[in-house]
Amino acid sequence: MKKIVYVFMLSAIIYSCKDNSKKDEIQKPSTVTLEESVENLTDSIQVKNIQIGSDTSNDKNKFHLSYPSTVYGFINKNEEEFAQSYLTEFKDAAKDVNENAVAGLDFGQHFEIIESTPSIIAFLIERYTSYGNNYNSQYFTHIYDIKEKKKLEFSTIFSPQDNFDKLAEVVK
Repeated sequence: MKKIVYVFMLSAIIYSCKDNSKKDEIQKPSTVTLEESVENLTDSIQVKNIQIGSDTSNDKNKFHLSYPSTVYGFINKNEEEFAQSYLTEFKDAAKDVNENAVAGLDFGQHFEIIESTPSIIAFLIERYTSYGNNYNSQYFTHIYDIKEKKKLEFSTIFSPQDNFDKLAEVVK
């Protein structure tokens, strides 16, 4: 009878150890992986996506970015650099995150086409950044002159200065 009790106790201990190892596996955060995808938005513009973490994963830090890709190399180069600078900002911030923090990082960027003609393409880009305890939104407008193959700055759009001054008066 003693042997049966010992075998039963030994079996219970071994079984409970196996269950604890499974719980540890489930509670471990998943490895952070960079996912990239491409979607067609129009015939000439695609949406490129970069994602790290998701709402369905255990990842504390999340990054989702979408940016335009067009048939124009000069636009793609600028938009790719702009996207990569935000990804670098996220990676740098993620290095400094305290692992015991309640909330992680949440970075996101999306865009919309605000103008698309044979001579101009313009995008409105929204970025939201959360470091867990604060939230910040930023908006950027990227306007491209297709004929001149360059990005337009607001200073050149309202050139000379008198044009900008007139607009400022109307807005006031």
